Amino acid sequence: MTVEATQTIKGNAAAGSSSTAVWNQFTYIYDQTNKLPIQQTSRTMAFDRRTAQLVNCCGANVNGDSSVKQSGYVGSCCHRTEKKTYPVFVPT
Repeated sequence: MTVEATQTIKGNAAAGSSSTAVWNQFTYIYDQTNKLPIQQTSRTMAFDRRTAQLVNCCGANVNGDSSVKQSGYVGSCCHRTEKKTYPVFVPT
């Protein structure tokens, strides 16, 4: 089976502020062999521009559900890389 995953991330400047960034993320996973969608998820994440720690404001949600509380860091690429374990929120 051949699977394709496409992830799109777009900044939402109007929802953020000078201290908080907001990104809209959409992920689509597709089975190319059988021509079937496997999964799609959407997420709006808000995070501190300096530390990359997630904050629950500014329309943050997972698949439209704002009761999901996101915590940790945006991802391993976006925070200080001290040699330690960092919590990262995974929306699945």
